[in-house]
Amino acid sequence: MKHEAEAEAKALPLELVEKILLWLPVKSLIQFRCVSKQWLSLISESRFAKLHYDTTDAAPANKNTRLLYLSSEVPEARCVDLEASIRGDYALQLPLSCRLFSLSILGSCRGFILLRIHVHGAPLLLWNPVTGSHRSMSYPVADPDAPCWMGFGSSNNLWGGLSYDESSDDYLVSLG
Repeated sequence: MKHEAEAEAKALPLELVEKILLWLPVKSLIQFRCVSKQWLSLISESRFAKLHYDTTDAAPANKNTRLLYLSSEVPEARCVDLEASIRGDYALQLPLSCRLFSLSILGSCRGFILLRIHVHGAPLLLWNPVTGSHRSMSYPVADPDAPCWMGFGSSNNLWGGLSYDESSDDYLVSLG
């Protein structure tokens, strides 16, 4: 009990920890979630994620140019850091639900990738390649009797885009 009280007295204030963590790369933050429950809670907050993006986006050193592409030979995403002194690509872990199917990238925004799985009835996926997390998204429901209705998911010519709406702090998907 005495050691816990001493450790707490020597700990940095959470506000200072947050300011330090805001400048770290995402991969480091993922590892630091294991430091304590308090750090896990802080790093997992959506408020922290937004602050982290805004902080790192404003730093000139963080203006990395990366190219993400899907391999045509195997269902695999690969990434190339175009500003690295030694260029080489590396594999990214695709969500398990789409590793066996043909994919296409419909859009990207703020580090998120919008993926389409080329299987009838399969959902769209909003994927974060750094954390590996993803969210399934269903196609928009449309009235099949409407004159401009398109059967989303049935055409190989589907285009899409992903954008961020700062006023609502949300992402928007456009399909056509």
